Amino acid sequence: MTKLLEIDLRRGVPRPEARPHQADLNRLFDVPAYGLCRGQSQESLWGTVRVTLVDDRESLPGLTDFMMTVPFYVVSRRFVELLVAHNCDCEYLPLEATYKRKVILGEFFALNVLNIGKSVVDLDRSIFDRRLLEFGLMRDVEKLVLKDDPMNGSSIAYFDEVGRIAVNESLAEDLALLAGVRLVDPKAFTS
Repeated sequence: MTKLLEIDLRRGVPRPEARPHQADLNRLFDVPAYGLCRGQSQESLWGTVRVTLVDDRESLPGLTDFMMTVPFYVVSRRFVELLVAHNCDCEYLPLEATYKRKVILGEFFALNVLNIGKSVVDLDRSIFDRRLLEFGLMRDVEKLVLKDDPMNGSSIAYFDEVGRIAVNESLAEDLALLAGVRLVDPKAFTS
């Protein structure tokens, strides 16, 4: 069964904020070909990207294995090791992370999912705001229905229409053991 990955926002779970250095983002955005989770390798464009990890004042302090920042997902070394063990079609781009004024090298990565699931949603049976559909985006989703075998036998895919990473059941079981990861059944997904 396919599961969608989300950041775990439950009480009692740390919710660190990942803030990328603006100069690094400007450099990446200046390149027209840049973009993670679009099915293309970004390793040659990446270089050094700095990220500051800051504790959220309204949750427990600490780091998690799965975070989001604009414009990419941040994952821990443990998260990467699970994806590698499942032979996932991804790139793990190094980050120079700083947490509490300490630089942490080799522990956090930007996740670039190379397997892109396009047209995986059953549009006739799903309920959502159709105004942005011409741009390939689904917003205000009340009911999400996926087509049969949306993962095409893969362990991981980025579902472009809903802007979420999806994983198969085997990988979902392993990821459920990590901090900050929430797995959502597509039938329960709303946006």
